[in-house]
Amino acid sequence: MKSNFTGLYLRVAFDVDFLNKLPKPVLIKWLAETAPNNQHLHTALHLQPRRDYIQDSYVHWARDQILECEGHSHQLADNSFCPERLLDVHGERLCLVTREQAFRPLVQQVPKYAALSYCWGSTDDACAQITLSRGNLDRYRFGIQYDSLPLSVQDAVAMARALSLRYLWVDALCILQDDPSDWERQCVDMHKIYGNAFVTLCAASSRSCRQGFLRPDPGYRVSMPYQSSSLSGQYCLRLRGVEPHHTATKNPGIRFVDNATRYADFNTDSLWAKRGWVFQERASSLRSIVFGKQNLHFVCSKITRTKDAPYDDFDSETWQRDDTVFIFRRPKDLAQSEALDKWLELIQSYSRIQPESFTDKSDFLPAISGLAGLYHQYLKRSKGDDVFLEPTKDYTAGYWRQDIPRSILWHLVNNPTTAPTLPEYINSLHHQSHQLHLPSWSQISRGYTHSILNNKHCGIYRTPLGFQPKMEILNTHTAPLGKKNPFGAIQPNPHLHIRTKILNFATTSRAFSIRPPTLLLHRPHVSTEFELCYNLHTLCLVTLDFAPNNNNNNNNNNNHHPNDHQETPSSSDLLRHCQLALVGQHNDTEALGLVLYPILPPPPLSRPPSTPGVVAPSQHQHFYRAGVFSGPGLGVMSNLFTDTTCFDLFESLAEEKEIFLY
Repeated sequence: MKSNFTGLYLRVAFDVDFLNKLPKPVLIKWLAETAPNNQHLHTALHLQPRRDYIQDSYVHWARDQILECEGHSHQLADNSFCPERLLDVHGERLCLVTREQAFRPLVQQVPKYAALSYCWGSTDDACAQITLSRGNLDRYRFGIQYDSLPLSVQDAVAMARALSLRYLWVDALCILQDDPSDWERQCVDMHKIYGNAFVTLCAASSRSCRQGFLRPDPGYRVSMPYQSSSLSGQYCLRLRGVEPHHTATKNPGIRFVDNATRYADFNTDSLWAKRGWVFQERASSLRSIVFGKQNLHFVCSKITRTKDAPYDDFDSETWQRDDTVFIFRRPKDLAQSEALDKWLELIQSYSRIQPESFTDKSDFLPAISGLAGLYHQYLKRSKGDDVFLEPTKDYTAGYWRQDIPRSILWHLVNNPTTAPTLPEYINSLHHQSHQLHLPSWSQISRGYTHSILNNKHCGIYRTPLGFQPKMEILNTHTAPLGKKNPFGAIQPNPHLHIRTKILNFATTSRAFSIRPPTLLLHRPHVSTEFELCYNLHTLCLVTLDFAPNNNNNNNNNNNHHPNDHQETPSSSDLLRHCQLALVGQHNDTEALGLVLYPILPPPPLSRPPSTPGVVAPSQHQHFYRAGVFSGPGLGVMSNLFTDTTCFDLFESLAEEKEIFLY
């Protein structure tokens, strides 16, 4: 059909018993906007067969993307590294081979292998798959039955063969699952395992190892041809069936398959994308083929593409907005400050991973230990003044020790209706410290967080220039739990022994008050934000990690004028219970720091061993982090009302103390 009309309306006609006639043609009725007399045009479109990613068209497309990607300047994580074990999938009978059998040291050639990134699934699913153990290690070297593998691994074997790759790495079959030392040793090298893989196969469409990923849900797709005076082609339409809560008389919906399919495959519909261990696998991979429910995708640091998509490559800025993990770069010859910036960006993205995504809830730090080891190497050879030599001293609960003052300055992006109350929040921190082995000042596992001094996203300050730490770290009590992975799990009750200035409202004058933020000071998407005032003049913004008393009622009071000097109900929570700790200074005038909540000393059994020159914990106050405070923002309001700044108050009213921050 050729015409010059500017618009096209699409009507879809279905029989009442449409779902019983799916093999038959689907009648599409479309109305041309400028066609004579608004005539109706009809065409019969047949449903496309169910996709199979092992089909020639998909395999050829994947090969083409890999071939183009090989022309990029990608670097292996380690040119001399080969995994300790690999699956040889070349013959009909699979077998386990060692590094020495696969690596060719005479020519220094790393074997081409695929790495599988997938979900094990529930405990029952995980127990159902065959795994490597000390008892079957020798037997698997002679052979593994293909039919004994779970469907996800079977699909990975089939795809590796289709791509002419001899070797495959699967964690369940290449790591001894009953040997903690073997697991811990390989955990440190995880970034090399995925960073040296020729390609990573990402099973984004499967929810467990029992589900394959080469045949996604059919989705009832049709291709509709179109033609105009200047363009011609096809629209790919996905017909959605009746939802469970719909009645049988309601018609199925219809929508275009566009770039939203990529977001759905990576972020919305995919359990794989939310898995904790997948974060590191995605970030470390040289290149990835993502097998989604909606489509097949290819990702590397240069290009991102979707099979048969009606759009071209995403530019890096757009892709970073959609998925910050996939745009991870291996920095080269960076200054130390730049490497620390990039690490902080990774941690901010990683903070969205929730405990439910781990079978072992204490795996938060082990799941990024490979990336931490990689950055430790970057920092050792960076151009900064300090040299990182000892991981156990340099790395502290996900942060680098010299960057801790800046790193702990972050705020939560909360929904007012979901933010916990103060008692609920303190209980969650206690659980986090004992069960997850994460301190309250770490943003890991906290959901959506924004780093105040980060140069990306929604930080208050766009650059850390002008930031001066005012907190002295006397000791770090974050000892590793194991002996072979200094970047892995740490002992429970991790905490810092610090010296800084503490502002205790209970011991100062009653000139402090709190009120809702004015329009100029308020940051969007922050629900627990208030202005801290001294003699009715704004000093700084306080962003709490919890919802103060009557927070919802207060936020819904639209009649409250921003300049009214009335204390909100939050005063009872903040001014009565909490204290402020100075962490740093920005631009010589603005104070930055933490809101602290006092806690009882930890039980004697959980106290760290005594260290020469360090005062016992019971002789100092103990705190959880409960929020963050900062300057009014970008210097606009710093001196608008008074010459007295928050930093001046710390100089005059605060007391220097040694405290333990849990």
